[in-house]
Amino acid sequence: MTKLLIALGIGIIAGGIDVFPMIKKPIPRASIWSLFVQWILISLVISYINWYAEGWLRGLIIAELGMIPFIILALHRNKNAVLPFILTAAPLGMLMGLILDILN
Repeated sequence: MTKLLIALGIGIIAGGIDVFPMIKKPIPRASIWSLFVQWILISLVISYINWYAEGWLRGLIIAELGMIPFIILALHRNKNAVLPFILTAAPLGMLMGLILDILN
């Protein structure tokens, strides 16, 4: 239960960091909420996946893979949003993996 709560907390923090700059912009609320929930799910996957890799590497890989659906949508809607998705996912995923590795 503690592992689940830690993963949820880290995911909520990461999601908040990622969506906070988007709140004032004319972005549909459904897009913001879906990205927020995606970070919570990514934190759960990073926390529970059983790979023999460093936490930061697991976080980087899972976060980038988790952003693929958003990148596909961004390619269709707004090509300028692709690079921010990639650049935001890398450090947040690495940090989440590192923290979850230390706390679990």
